[in-house]
Amino acid sequence: MTGEYDPSPKTPSPERQCTVEPVVRVNCGRAGISPTECFNKGCCYNNMNPDAIWCFYARPDDECLL
Repeated sequence: MTGEYDPSPKTPSPERQCTVEPVVRVNCGRAGISPTECFNKGCCYNNMNPDAIWCFYARPDDECLL
């Protein structure tokens, strides 16, 4: 039936949650951490910006983007 409440948890998109601006990333690993180690900690990894944190916590799914 359409419009019914669905109590099942929604799986957030990792791509969306890992879209965190470099200046607001919160470090989730040590310097030199590998992508595998980072992902195993449940964190995001992006080394496209050498001056930014590469292993960082995901953005909560319900956080607003400015």
